[in-house]
Amino acid sequence: MGNKSVLEAARKKMQDIAYKHLVEDILIPFAESARNDAEQIRIQEEHNMTGNTVNSYAAGVYAHGKLIWDSYSGVPKPLQGKLSKGQRYRAGWQRWDGETQVYTFKAKVATNGQTEPERAIAFIRSYKAPSDTFSVVVTNGVEYAEFQQAQMGIDVLTKAYDNAKFDISQYLKPIPG
Repeated sequence: MGNKSVLEAARKKMQDIAYKHLVEDILIPFAESARNDAEQIRIQEEHNMTGNTVNSYAAGVYAHGKLIWDSYSGVPKPLQGKLSKGQRYRAGWQRWDGETQVYTFKAKVATNGQTEPERAIAFIRSYKAPSDTFSVVVTNGVEYAEFQQAQMGIDVLTKAYDNAKFDISQYLKPIPG
């Protein structure tokens, strides 16, 4: 084996070690933490009547445009399908968060009425990540998340995104020697 092949094998080994470290020790733990943070913010904000939004978070890690890891949170399942426009969640009913609904809520937007964390995973699996880099995506699968954020002032992902920008530094550590 000549010097060129030895150097090439060493380069490949170093590249494999760095890739494994980046994916397993930085990106996947960061993605799990960011997804969990989004769920916990949602739980703490106490807007969880049926549990559909809090149950629909997922994360994905991509390397050079390909999905290499995804997660679904597995928080307790929703109590029922999503409310659709005109349906009510009545005062006195038990909520997903264990509390009792204080007022009757009437849904303002149309939904498909299902429980669907699967939408979040489907999005993660169909997302077209940039092919020249690594990416982490956290999403929520309910179709009315944007309505909740914009019209009702309920945080779905914004605060978790802002937190993630600061949290990433705790995952950046040197490769063990």
